[in-house]
Amino acid sequence: MVDEAQDLSAAHWKILRAMVPSEEDSDLDSDSDTLAGYRSVLHGLAPSPRGARNGDEEIDLAVE
Repeated sequence: MVDEAQDLSAAHWKILRAMVPSEEDSDLDSDSDTLAGYRSVLHGLAPSPRGARNGDEEIDLAVE
């Protein structure tokens, strides 16, 4: 898996490609993937605004 792929150069891609076996990985084509337990950050609960009197209280509220 590659994170931040936009930061890779052509040489990096060549190295990564050389590290991958040439035969096709059957796991990528299987139907075993599932979204069970997935929670979208775009469609989660609506935010509830709360105020904090100081930095420590703000951290406590953020942790909740």
